Amino acid sequence: QNEKAFAKDLREGMVNFVTLEVLESKPEMGGLIKEIWEQGDANLIPLPWGVETTEVACARVRQRVQHLISEAKEILASLPGNDAARSDLHELLDALIERRH
Repeated sequence: QNEKAFAKDLREGMVNFVTLEVLESKPEMGGLIKEIWEQGDANLIPLPWGVETTEVACARVRQRVQHLISEAKEILASLPGNDAARSDLHELLDALIERRH
């Protein structure tokens, strides 16, 4: 997700997974984010916390998602049932892991 999309989410009062990760790792940003929501700053580019923080947060979100997908695959493998359906679900989970954006 690019910087403009994050800024748009913030202006609209939404906290996406990356913004949540930033807040969890840098709680001091909470006040700034509240100000952004209150002002609805249409010119919020670049983001107030910088590209490096965004990249680190994106990487952490990706790691969490990949871990959850791996856990889901393990649970799926342990369930009885239709092998074809299980195979389709495994393919879907593999595709999610490969997805980068």
